[in-house]
Amino acid sequence: MTPSPHSGPGRVPGHHIRPATWDDLPHIVETMRAVDLHDWGAEVGEENDIRRDWGLPSFDLERDTVVAVGDRGEIVAYAVVLKEGDAPEVFSIGFVHPGSRGRGIGARLLEWVEARAREILAGRDGLVRGLAAPGDADSRLFTLRGWVFARAMETMIASLDEEPSEVRAGGVEIRPFRSNEEGDVHAVLMSAFSRHFGFTEVSLEEWRGAYLASPRADTGLWFVAEGDGVVVGAAIGVVRLGIGWVAEVGVLDEWRGRGIGAALTARLMREFRDRGQSKVGLNVDPLNETGAKRLYERLGFTQDRRIDFYELKL
Repeated sequence: MTPSPHSGPGRVPGHHIRPATWDDLPHIVETMRAVDLHDWGAEVGEENDIRRDWGLPSFDLERDTVVAVGDRGEIVAYAVVLKEGDAPEVFSIGFVHPGSRGRGIGARLLEWVEARAREILAGRDGLVRGLAAPGDADSRLFTLRGWVFARAMETMIASLDEEPSEVRAGGVEIRPFRSNEEGDVHAVLMSAFSRHFGFTEVSLEEWRGAYLASPRADTGLWFVAEGDGVVVGAAIGVVRLGIGWVAEVGVLDEWRGRGIGAALTARLMREFRDRGQSKVGLNVDPLNETGAKRLYERLGFTQDRRIDFYELKL
């Protein structure tokens, strides 16, 4: 029988392991910032990322999170397991403060991640996927527990010092999103990303929770491509890490090859510049079969950092 994720030893030397609470959020964010600056040299996550996770319809704060608390009450580590959609896959993020590493905390949290993932999947075969910090420490930790390297993603950044060029696409109109098009945009994005690494299809309700109920939701940063009277492409922008951020860009298969993705991205970049942003960022899979990285490079994006993902089959 799989143990309960919060059963077993509740401590590592000098630390207590327990579920997170809303009161912990500012302290988790503070620890995340210290980890980012140490491991990446820049902030790669923000409070709204955590709030987005905690706001998912299926999320259970008591069961899906843990923190490690030092003897003085300080939070030095955090982990979360997330389940979206019906696919037998879960995703995890975890980190340990640089000053508290080498004490077995990371291993204890990873053990909890695996147990909670098995509980969520309820005996089904599936997998759990986790994000690794740069360097050898996370790689060793994952590998020792049987995880394998799955994919490298890249963060790219473009300057908005100059006005982004307008990109024209054949056979479509690039225009702002309309409030009655939620279902159309959801359908386009689910179809466009269906073959991408790590994709899990989510219901319209779950998708609304992730985007429209998010604290950073702003549909003024949503654009669609309309062709033959229907939505055939969509782009969603947010403000993240203090800069413009391209959260999603997707085009239906039968409409690809006409420059629609580039036109949507360029339109979003111009909107960010009009709002006073000096940079825009995004995450991209460099092995994406649609050639998304080349598209972004043509629009002036350059690689900023690499993010590795590891997987464990359950």
